[in-house]
Amino acid sequence: MLPYGRKYIFSIPNWTGKCKQFQRASASSFLKWPNPFGLKKDDQLEQTTALKQGTPGTSEYYVPRKFVPMTRKALIRRIVEDENLINSNDRSYFQNLAVNLDNAIAGTFHGVLGELKALYDPLNPDKETLTLHKTSKKERLDNEFWLLEKLSQLLEKAHFYELPVEDVRSALKEHDAGDGVLVSVDPKKYDVLRVWVVGKEFEPDNTGRWYSRVAGRVVKRFKPPIKAERYKRVVIAIRAKKQSKLMLKSFKDIRCANLEQLLPEGKIRMTKFDQRVLAATLTIGAASVVIKLVSFLADYKISWIYIAISVAGVVAARAWTIYKNKRNSYLVRLSQTLYFKAIANNRALFTLLADRAEDEVFKGTLLAYSFLQAPLNLSGGGHRTGLHSEGMTVGELKQHVEDWMNLKFQVTLKYDPLEPLKQLENLGLLVTKQRGDQQILSVPTVFDAFMKLPSPKALMKEALERTGELDVDLTEATTEEELEQIQDKQREELEQKKMIWE
Repeated sequence: MLPYGRKYIFSIPNWTGKCKQFQRASASSFLKWPNPFGLKKDDQLEQTTALKQGTPGTSEYYVPRKFVPMTRKALIRRIVEDENLINSNDRSYFQNLAVNLDNAIAGTFHGVLGELKALYDPLNPDKETLTLHKTSKKERLDNEFWLLEKLSQLLEKAHFYELPVEDVRSALKEHDAGDGVLVSVDPKKYDVLRVWVVGKEFEPDNTGRWYSRVAGRVVKRFKPPIKAERYKRVVIAIRAKKQSKLMLKSFKDIRCANLEQLLPEGKIRMTKFDQRVLAATLTIGAASVVIKLVSFLADYKISWIYIAISVAGVVAARAWTIYKNKRNSYLVRLSQTLYFKAIANNRALFTLLADRAEDEVFKGTLLAYSFLQAPLNLSGGGHRTGLHSEGMTVGELKQHVEDWMNLKFQVTLKYDPLEPLKQLENLGLLVTKQRGDQQILSVPTVFDAFMKLPSPKALMKEALERTGELDVDLTEATTEEELEQIQDKQREELEQKKMIWE
């Protein structure tokens, strides 16, 4: 492990030992019944494999973690606080360098943004203005193809992960939605159905009323708790058959097993158990009526027939009422998802994605520069990759960034240095030398790089201003203020769940 320093220029208290930790540890899918005897060996192996891949939870919902799970300002602060990366003489220059770098990268995707809007114009379902030129079906299909291609590239730069077609179809098959009903969506009804996700975590524990918490503790003593996994951000592109418009939508905090809620149509069925209960009661009731008719025709009275018919009728009515309540509960959760968790639709989504891509490129580039300008500090203590005093290789850079993220924030990151190195090269900050069969990378000092980049005309606050609806922060809270923000967010989610139609 690298000998990174623990001294900070700012005194930040560690509240993690005093406050409640919000764990994102492994747990089974909420669709599976818990095992009262603990996890099986296969389940433990599956979860261990998923954790090694960089995402919490089961490997059923695998999402590679390539994004830096914090905001730009937080990343700048954490880098400046590390004396092994930035020495005390360069701290002020580095902060100004970060502003200059952000301004240099800003607008990188403006050309792509304009092209996406132009391609989407004939496909936009929100557009109601009439045009003189009628778009043919062939032109719409061409626009749709190139739009999805460029949108996929932009989402990849934003470190979104496109779910494989097989996984999407499997998620839309008939399954228990968690409310006691079976739901399903037929993917054959769509000509276009693509899903991108970023980030994954467990839903926080339900901190409801006091009797709910007491009941929850009692239940936990007999069986392990079941936590639902959810995607932090989801983007979908859909076009139903016999339609010409392409719908684009983005959501936040969507359960991994509830992707069907993001589609406009689906089916809700009774569970097999409820179907058997209803069928059994109806059979008993029908049999009782038949027996009554036979006994009436045979002039033989059986008094218990009325009791059987009454009991069967009550049980059947109760079973149907329970099913309707479960169905209504699912529909309420569906409406809450569409109301509280929708972020942006159609054309407005492009701006958010462009800002998100610029953020990820900036954070990756800043990390690459920070480690390339400090190889001598990092080489202290000897590292297994073997550092060069003049710089480091691409593999060494990747390894150091991943180790630093794991050590500082307990985050398993799959860092991709290709795009950041491309940005540094375009800005004239990357120097490459050939040593044998290895390519050694290096950058100018902080002061030289600061003088080389153009200075921004705006202040730092204005330079770092972008939309943040798609930002994802999965690092552990370290201050009392951050913990309070997490608690406020959980309380707000709980209050949203209580808002229903009566």
